[in-house]
Parts: sequence; C-alpha cells; structure tokens
Amino acid sequence: MKAALALEALAVGNPGGPAILSGLSLEVRPGEVVALLGANGCGKTTLLRGIAGLVLERAGKVWLRGQVAPRGAVARTEAGLALAFQNPDDQLFGTTVGEDVAIGPMHQGLAPDAVRARVDEALAATGLTHLAERPIEALSFGEKKRACLAGVLAMHPAVLLLDEPTAGLDPVGERETAGLLRRLARERDVALVVSTHATDEVPFFADRVAILGEGRLLAFGPPAEVFRDAALLARAHLRAPAVAELWTQLAPFLPESGEAPPLTVAEAARRLLPHLVPTNQEAHP
Repeated sequence: MKAALALEALAVGNPGGPAILSGLSLEVRPGEVVALLGANGCGKTTLLRGIAGLVLERAGKVWLRGQVAPRGAVARTEAGLALAFQNPDDQLFGTTVGEDVAIGPMHQGLAPDAVRARVDEALAATGLTHLAERPIEALSFGEKKRACLAGVLAMHPAVLLLDEPTAGLDPVGERETAGLLRRLARERDVALVVSTHATDEVPFFADRVAILGEGRLLAFGPPAEVFRDAALLARAHLRAPAVAELWTQLAPFLPESGEAPPLTVAEAARRLLPHLVPTNQEAHP
C-alpha cells in the first residue's frame, strides 16, 4: 500500500536557528494513526509545522501520496494535507461554528451546495451538528477543539496532523477524542499524525508510536513494542501508560510476570481474571 505521508531524512527548524530535528524517516499509511510522543521542547510541534509547510525543511523530503510535497502551507493544503493547531483560538475565525467549518471548503472553490454538504458531514462526524449556529465565543474549550477538527475534516484531507488534540480536556474528553480519532481514521481512510502527552490514551487510538528525543527519531513501532522498552522511555523522558507501570511493579507477584505488560485496564482485567477466579470451584450446599 502506498504511504499517504512519508518523511525522508527530514530536518526542520525555526527560521534563523539551527535544525531542531534531523534525519527523520517514517511512513504513515492511509487509515493509520501515528502518535507522536516526546518531552516538552523535543520538537513535536515544529515537526508538524514542518510537514505542513509552515516551517521550511532544512534537508530531506516530505512525500504526499507518492509525490514530493510542494513547498509552502497553501500548496500542501491543496495537495491534501491539513493541520489542526493545539490552541483552538489560533484557528477559529468564523462567527458561528458552521461558518467557521465552511471556510476551508470555500477556499477550495467548491460550489455552495457542496460546501454545505461538507459542513454537515464534518459537524456530524465530530458530534457538533446541534452547535452549527452557536457563536464561537460561546463554546467550551472542548467544543472549540472539536470545531477545529471539524474545520480540517471538511476539507477532506488525505493526511491530517493534530497538535495536542487532547490538551486541556478532562479525562472523559480525552477518551472521547481518542475514540473519535480512531473512528475517523478507519471510516475516512485518512492518515493521522497526532502529537500528545496523553500516554494513557495512546493505546486506544494509535497503530504506531513515534518517539522524538535528542533531536531525532528515537523509536517508531507498535505501542506494545515501544512502551515495553523502559530504557527508551527513560531516555526520552516519557512514561508508559499507568496500567503498564502498575503491572511492572506487581510483576514479581503475577503468574504472567515474563510477558509484556498490558496497556489498558481492559487488557489487564482479561489477563488477571483467570488467576483471581478459580475455574473449578466446588459446589457448596
């Protein structure tokens, strides 16, 4: 399968300064979600902005759907790439939710009927249909986050970059967003690259994890593989999901101590239950 997004020895940095990241090579397939992890200041946002054409790459190439990506943010948007910023107030410009979501399709030159169809579709996908006429300033922070997501979805991107989509959300909002990302990738066959600090949520939405540190890509692989490498996580100043950390602490007392720790509560319960409930209980009168 042809990659929706590919980075080839990419180096990016802010104008006038040294490269923040260099030598990055990875591929993201259609329908795949890649979680981008790393300590504060490691370059996650810079990388997303570089892929989006907002930061000039110093070396290497960005490929979109098998073609070298054009230079500049506008050209890359036209080529099928979209970026949602961490702070929704940096992205919301319409008076109402519906008007804001319509901005992207309008700039794509779609006819009014097609724009309305895109808006309705994006609002439904993000659960915001009932807020179409709501003024932007009347939205909660979580609703603003979803409005930003609806705005980029309305442009039907092949590659969607999300900068900290769960930042500032409560635990319920984090879990709902994780589920939404997973569903959007599958239903729309869009490639997602998601920067996040919410390691507990990563197993719920990510197919693979990319870890940044020391100015480069330290690891790229499935969550179960990446999160079991304690030395790697320490090197990157990260932690595994909380349930995996608990399992590791209890490992000496568990019958499955030699296996990789579970990454979700549901997985931990499934593996523990057979050892907590005897399979051949004697019947009592």
